Amino acid sequence: MKARYDVLQAELEVFQAVEQLQRARSDVETSTATFYTTLNYDPRPPLELIPPPKILVAADVRLADLEDAALRHRPEIVQITRSLQASRLLVKSAESQSAPSLTLGMGYNTATGSLFAVTDQVSITVNFAWPILDGGLRKAKVMEAKSQLAQLEDQRIDLVQQVRLQVEQAWVAFKLSEFTLATALKRAETASEFLDMTRARYINGLATSLEVQQSIQQLNEARQDVVVADANRNETFADLERASGLEIPDRQLTLEHVKYGGAVTVPAPGAQDAK
Repeated sequence: MKARYDVLQAELEVFQAVEQLQRARSDVETSTATFYTTLNYDPRPPLELIPPPKILVAADVRLADLEDAALRHRPEIVQITRSLQASRLLVKSAESQSAPSLTLGMGYNTATGSLFAVTDQVSITVNFAWPILDGGLRKAKVMEAKSQLAQLEDQRIDLVQQVRLQVEQAWVAFKLSEFTLATALKRAETASEFLDMTRARYINGLATSLEVQQSIQQLNEARQDVVVADANRNETFADLERASGLEIPDRQLTLEHVKYGGAVTVPAPGAQDAK
């Protein structure tokens, strides 16, 4: 009876495994189609997935360093900084409107003449203008320019706070993903050892086949958790790279690169090929 039960249980597990395999293949096909759609490749070229480089974050990299890098390289910060510079120049331009002006000009004219009738002429002009009344135009333009400048300054303060928050959230999520991955790896290691122990007990008649099946299931679930945790770590690292505005070569984040590294650049369409 025990042998018959084991056979029936094994057959059921085989059917369940085949079903899970078909679902996994369907998920792979769906993910591949979504990936091709994201790349905008048509017709679809052959695709070979290769593991990304190993993530390395130096121990001396701090959150404050990443925030400073984001404030230097994030395109939103760069854009609003340039807008502030232009707005300050507009304020100066508005303040100088209707102001007194002094213009000095000098000219030298040469024409064909004779020895006794020289036609060359030298002219010097001086113009001085001082508008007395402009109907309040200058004052209105100065107020408008200062209002726009104050609005941009408030926007920059709010944007800086948002960028700092995004960097901190990405950093915390990445650090948490490292602990999650380490925990998942330890669980998989423990589940593997527990399966070996259960098999040894089953061979010696000290454990049932149900215990062996449960041990196998726990090991499979633990290995799946490792895959999910590793994928989550890769995603959080990508979020950290995007939040900091840095282009991290080969996913090797060092303090030197954080302080002196370049900003993320968007490649031109078709500049990169997928393997």
